Amino acid sequence: MAAVMTPAETSRQGHPKTDHSSRHDQQCHRPVRSAPAPVVRVTAAPAPTTRRVAPSPATYRRRRFAAALVVVGMLAMAGKAGAALGGASTPGTPPRGPSVVTEVVQPGDTLWSIAQRLAPGADPRPIVDQLQRARHGDELQPGEKIVWQR
Repeated sequence: MAAVMTPAETSRQGHPKTDHSSRHDQQCHRPVRSAPAPVVRVTAAPAPTTRRVAPSPATYRRRRFAAALVVVGMLAMAGKAGAALGGASTPGTPPRGPSVVTEVVQPGDTLWSIAQRLAPGADPRPIVDQLQRARHGDELQPGEKIVWQR
């Protein structure tokens, strides 16, 4: 960048010429104008146009298959939860009555072994007592059927 300097007009005395009266008149009598405010316009950028492609039939099949798996999984979990709670599946279902079990006496069976088969995991002594009372002290015969109501 270069700067060019020109000598100022000088008066007879060697000082730069100043005309205070003309400068004063120019400054004082000039209308005051403010600089115009810059105009700023804000415009939204145009939205990018995206073209939507329709899903293929294979996509629809995959989505339906996934939805069916979710439904089957929810039904399975609901069934397990109902079974774990031990309740009937519907409120209108009557409560189940006692179940009946039939045991066939095998050779070598005792009342104790039959009681253990009738109620596995439970104490067999009360069942043995009930079987003795029901049989009135008769001995077990192979092939005999014992009906037990739980």
